[in-house]
Amino acid sequence: MLNLIELLKGPIISAVVVGVAAGLITQVVMGILKKLSKMIRERVNIKTWKLAAIISIIFIIIGLVYVFGPYKDQNISQMPDLTDLSKDMAAARLEEAGLRPEFKERFNCTIERNYIIPGTQDPKAGTYIQKNSSVKVAISLGGIPNVIGMEEEEAIQTLKDVKLNATIVEGRDSSVEEDHVFQQDPAGCDAVTAGSKIKLSVNRAISVLVQSPLDGEDIYSPVALEGKINVPLLEKEHLWIVVNPREALMNYYPQSGSPLTPREDLSFTGNAYLGAGLEGDIGKRYDILVLVVGDDLNAVIEEYMDYARINSDWRSITDWTSSSGRTVSQEEIVKSIKARVSDVGLKDYR
Repeated sequence: MLNLIELLKGPIISAVVVGVAAGLITQVVMGILKKLSKMIRERVNIKTWKLAAIISIIFIIIGLVYVFGPYKDQNISQMPDLTDLSKDMAAARLEEAGLRPEFKERFNCTIERNYIIPGTQDPKAGTYIQKNSSVKVAISLGGIPNVIGMEEEEAIQTLKDVKLNATIVEGRDSSVEEDHVFQQDPAGCDAVTAGSKIKLSVNRAISVLVQSPLDGEDIYSPVALEGKINVPLLEKEHLWIVVNPREALMNYYPQSGSPLTPREDLSFTGNAYLGAGLEGDIGKRYDILVLVVGDDLNAVIEEYMDYARINSDWRSITDWTSSSGRTVSQEEIVKSIKARVSDVGLKDYR
């Protein structure tokens, strides 16, 4: 047995060294051949010789596989670790390894824009794969931009710049100016990908479609006015019908006893009494206006209506002063006008 160990010592040591340095394989083979030659000359037992040869060959094969096997294949690459790298650095690292990046962009408010999102690398770091293979990894686009308070077109462009698409919903909100965004969904850290749609609620000026009478149509007094607004009124907004005699453009006459209340479908009806004021003879032509006012002006108009009915004094509201000393300017009325039925003519007056 001691002779066998002594006999195998040289080939075994040589074979192990092969696994580390390919250049020693030749020495291993030469060592084995010398040992075998000596064994033959010294007439070593044939069984012992065969066993030594087999064991030596096994170690040689192990060394060869390690040195020249798949892990050393020129077509095999080991996946680099892309953690904490920027997009450009990750692309360069993969290129060095002979691999192709397949980037997918995601919004992530905890990872800096254009940096790798941890845990998204596929295959994982350290994996051996064929060169020229694609490597999937997610790049952070940062958080979803906050566009609340922006003008509509600016908000749309801001989202477009980060590959998001805006959809517009018209609404009313007193917190922002007209045509500015007052709400967005999704927002902040919500998980979305490039190309996703972001719903923007935009504060719109109220417009009124007057459905009857038609523009230019001859009318009778009182006029049964039918119309529809485009967006709901705010809590403090009130809808009035106002008549403006064209021959006395400084004069405005609220014509309903109380504000109109739009229905659920945003439609409304109301009467306009032409000829109610001092300049209101039947020979005049009129604009019928739709007025949207806030709480303060609404209270003044209601007081004016009560005064006019009780005293039969239908002077223009712009020529009248409330009990609190409040007056209504032409500018206030003009600013509140949301619709106009123009070129209406009187057929009859009763």
